[in-house]
Amino acid sequence: MVYGDHKNLVYEFQARVKAQNSAPAAVEKVHEQNKALKEEIRALKADLATEREKSKVLTKIAVELSLELDQARQELGSASAVPS
Repeated sequence: MVYGDHKNLVYEFQARVKAQNSAPAAVEKVHEQNKALKEEIRALKADLATEREKSKVLTKIAVELSLELDQARQELGSASAVPS
């Protein structure tokens, strides 16, 4: 009764109230992108951890092989220094 002459304002108000309970499409899109990027970051962190472990193992192997090469060179040098 009070708003009988201004029903368009009532409908506009009701539409605004209804819109407040839902997020705009742009916000939803950003939210989905954020979610996808967080998942990608999680996967990349797991890959990085795996690669770091591989790097540690390869570094240990390289050091071990370097020590063995030095030892072999020393043995070869001392064997050739012995007079025949």
